[in-house]
Amino acid sequence: MVCAALSALGCSYDFQSATKSSTLQSRSITLVPLLDSLAVYGESYKVVGEIIQSRSRCVILEPHIRFLAAFGGMTGRDLKWEFEPYVLTLACADRVAMLKQSEAIVLRTYPMREADLLVTLFTRAEGKVKGVAKAAKKSRRRFGGALEPLTHVRVYYEDRERQELTRLDSCDVLESPLSREVDYARALGLGHVAELIDDLLPDREPNDAVFRLALATLGQLGGNAIWMPLTYFDLWMVRLAGFLPDLAHCVVCGNELGDKAYFHPLVDGLMCSDDRRLASTELSVESRALADVMFRAPIENFAGAEWPRQRGADLRRFLTQILERHMEKKLVTVTMLDKLD
Repeated sequence: MVCAALSALGCSYDFQSATKSSTLQSRSITLVPLLDSLAVYGESYKVVGEIIQSRSRCVILEPHIRFLAAFGGMTGRDLKWEFEPYVLTLACADRVAMLKQSEAIVLRTYPMREADLLVTLFTRAEGKVKGVAKAAKKSRRRFGGALEPLTHVRVYYEDRERQELTRLDSCDVLESPLSREVDYARALGLGHVAELIDDLLPDREPNDAVFRLALATLGQLGGNAIWMPLTYFDLWMVRLAGFLPDLAHCVVCGNELGDKAYFHPLVDGLMCSDDRRLASTELSVESRALADVMFRAPIENFAGAEWPRQRGADLRRFLTQILERHMEKKLVTVTMLDKLD
């Protein structure tokens, strides 16, 4: 049956030699005689007349033969057979070159059909990308635990014409949040980072500064030590998005702010005592000084400091107010973080 399978492909074979080359002459292959032995690896196939067409890049013809080639758009290209113990692999260099790769952070995953996952990734090369991981719930070889939220991965993917969603080929884990204990507080902190990036940033717009900020923040989120990383992350996200107002002068009169400064949901900036509105909230001098220091130092510089929840609480409230006003929606994780003991 192995010989018949290879003959049907029009390719010679030799188990004694290390490599063989051949050429695929058609975009689809008649495999009706081999229906009993055909099994698609990782994706479904359909029968059109006497032709079996597959969207998958991986098709198993026999338990020990796997060829890696897409049927579409490969007419007349050289294919290379590589011999491995019990596995004969056919690889197309042109096809592999079409795959993009990038560092990425997994933001969200949603179930899609029986075994697929819809994945939102924040890639370093192209910004936020949405794609489908075919058979991700079944294929441990291609994805494993790489699609857990906030996992730092190297992703291999392919964009297709006239399709909004990209096709995720595989992921390699670079750093996983599951490598450390994940309690409820840390889970909320991780969720806040994912929610803010997903809701604030547009699709397909690379932002290396935000990517580096997210990686640095994820590295500092651990146990109950979440308030410093979240304060730093929100502050820099507001600044990088261009939403940060002047923290030294009153937005109404323009005078320099003294010991007291106030913010209000309907005012885009800080106000002095004379111009503050009813139901305004005070932003302390300590919090304004803290913001100034955070703009001039990396997040690692604050890792050893004691950081109770009350420290910078008014600053986080001010930043949340700015973000929610510009996004025109409430941040779900902020409400949950407010309920933490």
